[in-house]
Amino acid sequence: MLSPSRSGVISFGSFQLDPETGSLEKHGVRVRLPRQPARILKILAQRAGEVVTRDELRDKLWGNDTFVDFEHGLNAAMNKLRQTLGDSAEKPRFIETLPGQGYRFVAAVRVEVSEPTRDETSPTIQATPPPPKMQRWPLFLACAGLSLGLLAAVLFLARRLPPGRLPLPAKFVISPPNGSVFQPAGERQVFAVSPDGSRLAFTTIGEDGLYRLWIRPLTSLDAQEAPAARGAQTLFWSPAGDALYFSVDRSLRRITDPGSSYQLISDFPRRVPPLGAWIRSDQILLSYRQFTAVVPAGGGRATELRDSYFWPQVLPDGQHLLYLAYDKQIERFRLRAGRFGEPQAAKDILETDSRVTWVASTQTPGASYLLYVRGGSLLTQPFDLERLQVTGDAVPLAGNLHVFQPTGAADFSVSTNGVLVYQPLRSNAQVAWVDRAGRELERVGPDGQSVVYVRGSPDGRRVAASVHNPERGTAEIWVYDTQSKVNRVVALGPGIADKPVWSPDGTRLLYSRALGAGPRLYVRGLAEQDREEALPAVADLQLPSDWSRDGRFALFHSENVTDGDVGVLDWQTRKITWILQSPANETGAVFSPEGDRVAFVSNESGRSEVYVQAFDARDRPHLTGNRLRISTDGAVLVRWRADGREICYMGPDGVLYGVPVTTYPQFQAGAPVPLFRIPVAARAALATAFGFDVSADGTKFLVPIVQEPAASHLVVLLGWESFLKRTGPDAARH
Repeated sequence: MLSPSRSGVISFGSFQLDPETGSLEKHGVRVRLPRQPARILKILAQRAGEVVTRDELRDKLWGNDTFVDFEHGLNAAMNKLRQTLGDSAEKPRFIETLPGQGYRFVAAVRVEVSEPTRDETSPTIQATPPPPKMQRWPLFLACAGLSLGLLAAVLFLARRLPPGRLPLPAKFVISPPNGSVFQPAGERQVFAVSPDGSRLAFTTIGEDGLYRLWIRPLTSLDAQEAPAARGAQTLFWSPAGDALYFSVDRSLRRITDPGSSYQLISDFPRRVPPLGAWIRSDQILLSYRQFTAVVPAGGGRATELRDSYFWPQVLPDGQHLLYLAYDKQIERFRLRAGRFGEPQAAKDILETDSRVTWVASTQTPGASYLLYVRGGSLLTQPFDLERLQVTGDAVPLAGNLHVFQPTGAADFSVSTNGVLVYQPLRSNAQVAWVDRAGRELERVGPDGQSVVYVRGSPDGRRVAASVHNPERGTAEIWVYDTQSKVNRVVALGPGIADKPVWSPDGTRLLYSRALGAGPRLYVRGLAEQDREEALPAVADLQLPSDWSRDGRFALFHSENVTDGDVGVLDWQTRKITWILQSPANETGAVFSPEGDRVAFVSNESGRSEVYVQAFDARDRPHLTGNRLRISTDGAVLVRWRADGREICYMGPDGVLYGVPVTTYPQFQAGAPVPLFRIPVAARAALATAFGFDVSADGTKFLVPIVQEPAASHLVVLLGWESFLKRTGPDAARH
């Protein structure tokens, strides 16, 4: 029987665990659990959200007893524990297996101050295997309602208690709905907690490549999809939390609940900025890179402005804004504070790698903080709201966070009443050669790197890769030699160096670099003494995609007023000519080996597909003749084999296709043949779009892989200030 004075009982789902005695109950009824599974449960539950390695469990449970078959014993104990909890390794509700690492307790955990008594004669029930899924569902809903009562009370009190009287803090994780993953921030706001901390809105990406928007009350185990918001990119709440704004394509929309239809707020000439700030009760300020606009909150025409206010936030006085501005001298963002319409009088506050959020303290009246990411750590720094200046040292709150330096996007969100949500950076994406069935043949490059984009050299010996640096939020260009195994960096930070393309003789690389603005083109020789050269900047965004075999031209795509366009750079004259410039979005163009045709991706039909068209380099480079579509069900990236016999492309669902082609006496394309799928875990491991490549003979493909992927999840802190490692008793009082 649980004593009325007993404290420290751990509640999760419909279960209660007494860590002192190892007693486990379900709905107040004792559940029989052997000693070793009970000890494992205690260790995992007390470290909820953390990875506990198998070696740690061995040391704690078996010690140095060499007469015990540890592997067999641990597996048997874990199977028994899952059976008792009605859990599954494939679809975990409580315990997640991380292959090659260990285990993580993923359910919400609450530590009770005291537990009610129950009679000594309470029956004991035997652990039974979980019933079929359809039979478990009503019980699951009933258990969820009972188990989340305390969490509901915590949030209810958190919204009503004055500062300094919040309930005990809590920490738990939220996993994405089955079949989907969270993607790190890049050029958008991936998730946002409501201002009152009661709901969490987030986007996920599924195997089909489609973004979906979900809203989850933090008092519920389940998130509800908003069907009207499919395809949502960025999202943010209204100040009152009564509406959720989101972008699809180049339009800003809003919904009032997950089941409602959307209201169109405004169409934009460019990409919708990732965050809105209410400069008046009926006007939203949106700013992104070189585009700033004010739009009516209830809907209407957007008014474009000249001044830039990147990642804006209105302070409580209603007069001042916090926003970012990129400083080319220090190659970082500066946080600025000033009045709307008066950027010349704004005040510099601090340097940062990411966006910055102001929030009032819930524990110390009159105190407030700035939250931002630097060096992969989420930092909090005391801030004087009247003097508009920081007043203390930055204190780390969480580590291993993703930040995307070109945009300042970072994976955290905070409410006004002490609820903080952040996304830890997941496992690294590496590179491998795979066969035409997707079976791994050979790893490329060193372990432990986060590789997102790859291209093979013309001789097939080397690989150029864009490698993400999570601590700096930057990306570097590496070259891997698959024969000598010598790997080296050829383009360091600052910013994001991405999309490397080989020259036909393999002596140079063309790539993009983004420094607080849209990426532009750079070229660099591979000799040690070579330096990178900036190429003409003709648009807001320039991403290279191919280099002709005769060495004369390079293809790139850019973001202009007419959406994505394709340009040709003439290496002899350094002049740029647009060969695709239409209202459609055209990207990723590649030359045929003979240089007389171009394959590219366009959404002119309403969906992105692969097209092929003849290329004429005489006089002025241009496309000519009829345009032939060769994909049938969507495409996002295309490659043309060096022997010219096949065009390969990736569909939005990550499936790689091969299309046999002949070029003589005329161009003909066969039907697309599905080859294999790149898992969504690899496609969504990083924020930037990844690439693949194909060998000259088409027998193998170069793709990103995720070795022993950790499940994506969000971490929720209730009463986040209680988790701070304070530097002094008055560190936050200013």
